Amino acid sequence: MNKFNKIAPIFLLVGVLLAAGLRFFQYVSIMDYDTGFFTRNGETAGLLIYILMAIVAVVYVILLFADKKGGAAAFTVSTDGMGSHATQVIGIAELISAFIIVWGLISPSDITTLRMICSGGIALILLVSGFLMLKNTVPPTVTGHIKLAAAAVTYFLIAELYESDLILMRRSDKLIVMLSYLLTGAFFASSARAFSRLETVHSRMRELITSGLTFIICAVHTVPKILAYAFGGSAVTGMSGIDAVTAAGMLLSGAFIGTIYFTAKTKDIIPVVYEEEEKEKKKKDDEE
Repeated sequence: MNKFNKIAPIFLLVGVLLAAGLRFFQYVSIMDYDTGFFTRNGETAGLLIYILMAIVAVVYVILLFADKKGGAAAFTVSTDGMGSHATQVIGIAELISAFIIVWGLISPSDITTLRMICSGGIALILLVSGFLMLKNTVPPTVTGHIKLAAAAVTYFLIAELYESDLILMRRSDKLIVMLSYLLTGAFFASSARAFSRLETVHSRMRELITSGLTFIICAVHTVPKILAYAFGGSAVTGMSGIDAVTAAGMLLSGAFIGTIYFTAKTKDIIPVVYEEEEKEKKKKDDEE
């Protein structure tokens, strides 16, 4: 097996750290916190974060295909065939994420009812799933089923955010948060298949792609804000807080990628073959 078949997650981490550094620079230099826009002469520099995130995302996907060709176990390990502590790692990440979201509901005074219900629902789902993960050495399939509910709820958050600010496409911070909701929902939906053990031949690639894109966008929101709070001083006065669901998305997607890539494999994925696919395969075999 190629010893360099874990290059995708390593590149992802390095790329995200570079993007986070650039975003921190933007927070302390070219953001107008009174309007939420970039400063008058900062629009061009503001575009760099989107360009860098796009480059990281494209290269990451290319490296995933290289890792798969190199025989990385991440593409074949079943969620019921991971190392002894893999389930616990994911469970802890889900519990921490649930508490992060609940903490985010406590602080703001202007939170809407819809946001409270949706965020609280996601936190409850993660709390249940996290406890189930910690209780079992193999992820129960129900942890995958309930993540579909979390995916559905996430899209109500997107609608609520868009409704609250119709020009958010021009507000860099809110745009990234909205994209983080979109990708976190996609990550919930794709990882649901893995934990439900209903994977197909190509589903693991989709899971790793969605989790990687989620990690990029969520980390570029969360990490620079932590740095800004720690080192930004008066330059970031008026900066909006860290979005709790986005921070949870970063933790969950990062834990998923790390666990899938670096766990010990004891069992391969048994792909689900649907009746239509069997008929198509049989038809091709008869024709040959």
